Amino acid sequence: MTLEEFGVRRESQLQTVPKMFQVVPGGGWWSGPRALNAEAGCARLTDQSVTCSSVVVGSGMPKLMDNAHPEALASTAWLADHLDDPSVRLVDARCDLRVTSPVTMASVPGREAYGQGHIPGAVFVDVMSDLADPENPLVILSQPRFEALMGRLGISNDTTVVVYDDRGGTGAARLWWALRYFGHDAVKLLDGGLARWEAEGRAIERQLPQVEPASFRAQLRPELLVGADEVSEAIGNADICIVDALPEAFFTGQAC
Repeated sequence: MTLEEFGVRRESQLQTVPKMFQVVPGGGWWSGPRALNAEAGCARLTDQSVTCSSVVVGSGMPKLMDNAHPEALASTAWLADHLDDPSVRLVDARCDLRVTSPVTMASVPGREAYGQGHIPGAVFVDVMSDLADPENPLVILSQPRFEALMGRLGISNDTTVVVYDDRGGTGAARLWWALRYFGHDAVKLLDGGLARWEAEGRAIERQLPQVEPASFRAQLRPELLVGADEVSEAIGNADICIVDALPEAFFTGQAC
């Protein structure tokens, strides 16, 4: 298997990746028939491609390189061994973003799918509404509200949180980032998500877990959040990779 077979063109020390593939900075895999894993170092985004300093191409789920941050992932085997561990909280973060018109999109939470079956012990979070400030849905919850949400989910400062979804990690990553933003590093994404868990024939249940409320105290990390001005300044900076995680129609300009 060569890079050229996947449409990757070598330019000196750079590889140009067609935009039909999804590129993940810092490692990590996305589900699909052909997935790309790219280390951080993307130099530019154009309407045709993203250019990165290192690209590894694979087919399906197997990895061809070690993840740059293995501590950010929990394997399905590890999770299976810790389903009954009271220090671990599993969170189902399934969510789908759909384009509803040329200028709008809608968030479809996975609560119904969660009720039809989830990994044993998982609680559900609507990452689009539960994590949004009710007065300003475009920004994240205030610190007191986030602390209250984590407490209701049974997450304390001593809890290891594992988050999963069925969309390649886009939903789960929102909670992963939010926990780190509020100072909680003991959070992992389920490697391969629900798709891998089910593909391996592991247990699924419909029973809702009994959650004991916990106490969570946040320590805000403002350096993990940037504003529009900082994003504008980053455009053209070869040391910064800007990744658009919106539906493809917004990225291509078919919707705005």
